[in-house]
Amino acid sequence: MRHGRKVFFEYGPYNRNKKTWKRDLDIIRRWKNGMTGIPLIDALMRDTNKTGFMSNKGRMIVASFLT
Repeated sequence: MRHGRKVFFEYGPYNRNKKTWKRDLDIIRRWKNGMTGIPLIDALMRDTNKTGFMSNKGRMIVASFLT
């Protein structure tokens, strides 16, 4: 209640400037195909592409890498 409707804003109750994210489709393509050059990320993504499964910890690792 202290912040009112600000909790629904993009940056919440904080007064920040909007972040502009880079959109490099080549980086995303390499991440999807497991060709980043980082062995752990590549192994997790290639295995997922083959099996369709990834552990919870693996999902956290590859998502953190991407972001």
